[in-house]
Amino acid sequence: MAVQPQKSIDLIWPELTSRFYAPCKSVTFYSYLVFGVIICGGSGVLTVFLKSEWSMSDVSAALLGYFPALFGAAVLEFTTEHQQWLRSLGLIGLCVLLAVAFIAVKTEEGWQLFWALTGTVLGILFWWVANGLNTRFDDVQPQSALGGDPSGTLQQSSDKEWRK
Repeated sequence: MAVQPQKSIDLIWPELTSRFYAPCKSVTFYSYLVFGVIICGGSGVLTVFLKSEWSMSDVSAALLGYFPALFGAAVLEFTTEHQQWLRSLGLIGLCVLLAVAFIAVKTEEGWQLFWALTGTVLGILFWWVANGLNTRFDDVQPQSALGGDPSGTLQQSSDKEWRK
C-alpha cells in the first residue's frame, strides 16, 4: 500500500504559526525590525508626514511607496525557501499586495489613507512571517561544555621556545 505524501495545505498553518512565534524573544530581530525596516525604511514616510502638515494625500502617497517595498522584501525572502509551497505562499502574498495597492490607488483620499495603512501593517506582518525562521536573527550562539567548535581551525602560538 502506497503512502500518500502530506499535502501542502495541511502544512501552511503550522508553518505560519512557527514563523510568527519564533522571533518573539529575539532582541536582534526586534532591533532589525524597528531600526532597519520601520525607522530607516520608513524615513521617507516620516519626512513626508512631518513636512506635509498632516496632509492625508501626501502621507498616503508616501505609504503607497513604502508598503510595496516591504512586501517585495518578504516575497524575496520566501523565494529562497526550499519548499515549493513556501515560494507559492510568497506569490500569494504578492497578489494580496497588488490587490491592496490597486484598491488604494483607485479610492478617494480618506479611504486611500486607510488602504495604505492597511497595506503597511500587512507588509510589516508579512515581512515578520517571512523572516521568522531566518538564521541571521539567531542572536545566541550555543557554547559547548567541552570547549569551542571542533571543526574550527586551531590557533597557532607565536612561542617558539618549546622547540629547543
